[in-house]
Amino acid sequence: MAPWGRNPLMRGSDRFEGSICLLTVLVMVAAIPISLLIACATHSSAVARIRLDDAGKVPVTATVITAPLKEPVVAGVPSGRPQAPVRWNQRDRLVQTLTEVPATAKAGDRITLWLAPDGHPAAPPQQLDAAVIAGIGTGFATLLGVWFGAGVLYVLTGLVLSRRRSIGWAREWSQISGAVRHRRQ
Repeated sequence: MAPWGRNPLMRGSDRFEGSICLLTVLVMVAAIPISLLIACATHSSAVARIRLDDAGKVPVTATVITAPLKEPVVAGVPSGRPQAPVRWNQRDRLVQTLTEVPATAKAGDRITLWLAPDGHPAAPPQQLDAAVIAGIGTGFATLLGVWFGAGVLYVLTGLVLSRRRSIGWAREWSQISGAVRHRRQ
């Protein structure tokens, strides 16, 4: 399989296949540190995005006004998530909105509600674990993608070369068998 070998019986296609095999291994090995770099970059950007998204969010304690709605509706479409009207004090005024609550909530329960800098309800702050998961997932997906792609190219190259060799052998065999048949007659 060594494409640089001096064996005179080694065909050009064998040398090419050996070169492709070597190149495939090199690409697969090189994909490891590249995937690690991509994972680190993804993690760093995810941390920055999470910190930016969560900057200025503040928790408030809101009081559930009524039990959750039986069929909550978001933008005219049933959402399936329990929602109830809640209220809280914000800058010495009472604010009320409809928001998601636990399914077990009842009137008078207190829940923690997160507010964006503009004072509107927002999603709770994300944990930085999400950035770790994003980094690992992206790095692993990149590594598997490169390995899969390199493996498929190697296998396809082998199949094409094998087919070419089979056609060549069939042609040579027909020439030999024709010459043998001709001598017998």
